[in-house]
Amino acid sequence: GKIARVIHDKNKVVVEGVNRVYKHVKRGHPKAPQGGRLSIEMPIDASNVMLIDPQTDKPTRTRIVLPTIKGEKKTLVTKRSGAELRKIG
Repeated sequence: GKIARVIHDKNKVVVEGVNRVYKHVKRGHPKAPQGGRLSIEMPIDASNVMLIDPQTDKPTRTRIVLPTIKGEKKTLVTKRSGAELRKIG
């Protein structure tokens, strides 16, 4: 899923469709005036989130490749296929 919200001070993220829980609310709640159960997404630790490899469409770890020529930028590369994601710094 896509990351909906980042909570920097707790190092957590909210991912769409992941870690959904039911919150039971009484009548008069702004999101459920009649009361009942609200399905909400709870945060998960950022370390449990992986990038999707653009070539294989599967979760992958990443690594940083140092430049061979002085003056070039470092590159973020996927471990699964070696696809280049972006230049860093």
